[in-house]
Amino acid sequence: MAQRQQWFEILRLSIQQEHGKGWSVREIGATERNPISRAQLTRIWENRTRSSVVLSLEWKATNATAILTAVSRLRTLMEERKLRLKDANKLHIELPANPQQGGDEFAGWPEVASRFLKSKEGESGT
Repeated sequence: MAQRQQWFEILRLSIQQEHGKGWSVREIGATERNPISRAQLTRIWENRTRSSVVLSLEWKATNATAILTAVSRLRTLMEERKLRLKDANKLHIELPANPQQGGDEFAGWPEVASRFLKSKEGESGT
């Protein structure tokens, strides 16, 4: 009989199928004193350098879909806005999960834009 796969193995396969090689997730932060762990997302670039962020999501089976969704949103932000993983994660935390469609502009966008521009202060303009 085939052995049953763990939820995180299925999550990793889903990420690889949807986003290709170079994206991985793992558990980070669990200790005896603090048993709650978080999900860490790592992007491995073609030149073998890495960038990682700790997601605000707890590492547990019930968050597998949320982790997969977060990876998708981060990748989209990185590609559309030419952001680093770290910056995309900061923006991802500030963005609403389901922006309202139609009507007036979302009331929080001016604040999100202001915070983003403030985070870029002091960086080179090129």
